[in-house]
Amino acid sequence: MNSNLYLNPGPRDESLLYLGAEHRARNLFLNPLEGESSTLDFKRGDGTFWERVSEDIINLEGRVLEYIDLFGFGGIVRCGYRKVDRALVEALVERWRPETNTFHLPFGEATVTLEDVNVLWGLPIEGEALAGYEESFDYNQRREMCYTYLGFDTKESDYKNQFLKLKSIVEFMLGYPITEESTDRECMQRARCVCLIVASSNMLADTNNGYASLHLLSHLKDFQVSGQLSWGSAALACLYRELYKGTKPQTKAVGGPMSLLQLWAWTRIRTMRPTIVNQQIDWSHPYGARWAEHDISHRETPSHVLKAHRTTLQNLREAEVFFSLTINVFL
Repeated sequence: MNSNLYLNPGPRDESLLYLGAEHRARNLFLNPLEGESSTLDFKRGDGTFWERVSEDIINLEGRVLEYIDLFGFGGIVRCGYRKVDRALVEALVERWRPETNTFHLPFGEATVTLEDVNVLWGLPIEGEALAGYEESFDYNQRREMCYTYLGFDTKESDYKNQFLKLKSIVEFMLGYPITEESTDRECMQRARCVCLIVASSNMLADTNNGYASLHLLSHLKDFQVSGQLSWGSAALACLYRELYKGTKPQTKAVGGPMSLLQLWAWTRIRTMRPTIVNQQIDWSHPYGARWAEHDISHRETPSHVLKAHRTTLQNLREAEVFFSLTINVFL
């Protein structure tokens, strides 16, 4: 008697989910021992910047914050910084299907929507799309752009092709703090510095860790134009793109707004959310701001444990997921 048992990892119908053979989940199914620990790295380069903000060395209040609001980044800046649970994100990546742009869960599908981006981060989701071709600037053009719009003179060593070192921006902000005597022009330039850091290292991050695209700076020249752009749509498109990259077994690192995905999981999936220690929620901030780093506890939920997050998703029931974010906001 042949006791060999063949298990089909699926999908049973490959007419729609045609990327099954090239998916990280298939590789995990065939080689389970390789999936014991996290293998994906998530690139993000704004840690130093937010450390200085938390230490009150970089001040984001007053006129600078007013200009940040005008540029359209007030919500995401008020959400602050939180570490990404790589195990949680990787467990979600394993359930992402790029053919449908949805997570496949035991009871059905779910996905991150424009509503999520707007409610969690406060980014605008209406207006013109963030589009255009990436121009190639020579050193003199790059230097003039940074001096005009960011407020500081740069050296050739501050660049990597068309990318500016985030370290150079942070060092400038530390060396020349904004004071009450600072002009409106200087406050506007400082707001651009903040928006460029947030956009390049989190919202629209790629694997160029530690660098900011000058193409993004070209969209921050005029706050009246920038404030009307659909930054939320760009962030969602970036998330979808990086999730698709992450499903490939050979991928080692991805960018994208994975902190947004973490907020989505905490908000939508009851069994994954940490406990909020400080219940004093400022409703003038986006919903994602409630998950402040120092105000949450993982005592009753897993953290940074890939096996635990996989088990949570495998045993997930429909009643444990909030499909209406509007209702969940008031719970």
